[in-house]
Amino acid sequence: GNRQALISPTGGQLSRFSYSINYDNGEPQLAVISIKDPEVIENLQIRKPLQKRSETEISVQLQTKDEQLTLQIVARMGKGTDARIEFSLTNSSQVTLRDVRLSVYSNLEAAHDSENDYSVLDPALNGVLVVDGPTGACVSMTAVEPPSFGYSGVWASESRLRKGTGVPFAEWPSFSEPERLKQKLTRASIPHPPALHVESTEPETRTLTKEEAQLVLEEDWLFQSEGKNWEDRTQQEIGWARELASRIGKMSPPPDLSDELDRLERLQSQLTSGQLDSKDLYLAVRRVKREISFKNPLVDFDSILFIDNPYPEGAEWPHEARHRNGMMAVPGGRLLVLKGLHPSGELRKLMPEKPGSFWRPDLSFDATRVLASFKPHDEKSFHLYEINIDGTGLKQLTFGDYDDLDPIYLPDGHIMFSTSRCNTYIRCMPYTYAYVLARCDPDGDNIYLVSHGNEPDWLPTLLNDGRVIYTRWEYTDKALWRIQSLWTVNQDGTNTSVFWGNQSVWPDMLIEARPIPDTNRVMFTGAAHHNWFDGSIGILDPNKGFNFPEGLTKITADVPWPECGEPPLDPIESPHYHTSGTYDAYKTPFPLSAEDFLVSARRDGKYRLYLMDVHGNRELIYQGAHHIWHAMPVRPRQKPLTQSDQVDWPGTGADRQDPQPGIFFSPNIYEGVPDLPQGMVKHLRVIQMDSKTATTWTRDISPNWYSGPVVSILQADGVKRILGTVPVQPDGSVYFQVPAGKALHFQLLDEQYRALQTMRSFS
Repeated sequence: GNRQALISPTGGQLSRFSYSINYDNGEPQLAVISIKDPEVIENLQIRKPLQKRSETEISVQLQTKDEQLTLQIVARMGKGTDARIEFSLTNSSQVTLRDVRLSVYSNLEAAHDSENDYSVLDPALNGVLVVDGPTGACVSMTAVEPPSFGYSGVWASESRLRKGTGVPFAEWPSFSEPERLKQKLTRASIPHPPALHVESTEPETRTLTKEEAQLVLEEDWLFQSEGKNWEDRTQQEIGWARELASRIGKMSPPPDLSDELDRLERLQSQLTSGQLDSKDLYLAVRRVKREISFKNPLVDFDSILFIDNPYPEGAEWPHEARHRNGMMAVPGGRLLVLKGLHPSGELRKLMPEKPGSFWRPDLSFDATRVLASFKPHDEKSFHLYEINIDGTGLKQLTFGDYDDLDPIYLPDGHIMFSTSRCNTYIRCMPYTYAYVLARCDPDGDNIYLVSHGNEPDWLPTLLNDGRVIYTRWEYTDKALWRIQSLWTVNQDGTNTSVFWGNQSVWPDMLIEARPIPDTNRVMFTGAAHHNWFDGSIGILDPNKGFNFPEGLTKITADVPWPECGEPPLDPIESPHYHTSGTYDAYKTPFPLSAEDFLVSARRDGKYRLYLMDVHGNRELIYQGAHHIWHAMPVRPRQKPLTQSDQVDWPGTGADRQDPQPGIFFSPNIYEGVPDLPQGMVKHLRVIQMDSKTATTWTRDISPNWYSGPVVSILQADGVKRILGTVPVQPDGSVYFQVPAGKALHFQLLDEQYRALQTMRSFS
């Protein structure tokens, strides 16, 4: 029958009860009742149907389909809201079974308010404890005997249930800090809390000794060996090193790799004859391969700019929109320059003067100045700063309570950045500020908003042709996820156009796009709607199409596109890609060519900086105190084309005039709607999408738990204002006057004003 929830009078509940059995009968086996779909029962059959033993007790007996394990389940109701479920697992065959694990899952809510619940693995209870701060209600799932592993998380984890993995019981922290627990529970009573206040310190900026750096490198090389047989892995690395040398040797100017190839040949002979210890031989091969990697003519720089920054904190801190809010920032970040592409390189701090947090910096075209987005620990928001690459001349460019983020230098000297100065909130996340693109003078004056969406625009970057590419989230008449795609805009905010992915599910969110030199392609991170810090690296070629799967290839084949599930097609950029250790995410790529790039890769919970190629070869450059992100070479670069302004700017401050309306023109409204017969459309309805400029901070009433204040019964729709209806000419052309600085979308109407097509985007 249907699974039942155990509900408390205070509103808490225990529900979605599931379990799995892992065992090995010569091959790994799994039997599981799915969390998400109770109809999915894998490798289990009923041996004795559910029967009532008494008024408070029922039982059922199951068996794996190979009849090797029998599972007896007895459920007993106690007094009030207590229940006891006993599992008896028996080997019912003559086969010796190994690694047998029973895993049990339940969804626990202390007061029917998953927004504020605080959960912890409690060794005193042998289980999971969930507490609701506002009501004091508790709910727990405990084991009679100490379990082997445990897991407590915000989201249901089908994968953990299937694998039977988690934190080893011996590592569960004890409840030895009642004051700290009290602080956490008090904090849990705050709806959608920001980052918890922490001591405002920052790590020491210190250059590693050669001995320290060598240990760091060797540890990374050993991690990359994947625990494989030393002889086999060494042979693989020799082969990859030779392929790398062959590719680099064809570049211009070709490097002299004769010494490295001779040493590889000698190491090959030693491997064949067994002259050296296998581990030492592997490390010797990696040293030679590293030398080959850094003789790449594209690595024509010896310094790198990057940030070393902690994760944000607070409720839903990894979310694509929330993570960049100033209220989520954690101090301890640094803006750094590394001279020498090695863990022992000279490390120099440019900022901060006092502790704080950073997001993406930018380097001037002549490589003499740096733009930074920085939030001091004692201020509310991120501001823009500029500093010389030698650490002198620090200037603050923007001020106030708004977040100003991710600035870039434009070819004409202006600065473009992302900002919360639009005074709007995310429709489905009312406690989170939205961002739009803005432009200012080199000194921070004359700030103009140049995009006008209702959801955030992130990370503007210059393309080779002078356009600005950025990530845009929108859900106009669409679901609110799977639509964080790449768009382009001119340097003055005109000519907004989709670049790739506005009608694509895969990847979930396209961010951190950068142009590949001498091509029309871009390299990007495919991230997750609910976790900005998960990601895999891909390449887009808009000449091959604008939506999945046209023009999309994945570089890091070892990491799937997060959150959106496995796509029906998943083409890999290089058929020769090989893994080098188990990394669970990649971020902030900086392409040096179509094959070589800088990238941050995460292992053991920390992002490190690597030089990598599309074939899987990688060499560690630096690992920091926190996470190394947004690395770029310190070298002059060619300015893209300067685009002249096409905008009649209304002025700022006392000189500001009301923006004048503009003319919207389309030569053919049938373009992009191939199934609509020519001549059917008689009118076009012009609709304005109003921004959400007020918030209740909390999500409001059912059935729309997303919005606050609620404006629609259907998910998180927005307020639509009909501005008017205009005629469409027989040739499909249309023109009309529209207000400036508004998000508009359109409907195509027939002669009776019935909608034939809705835009499902905005302009």
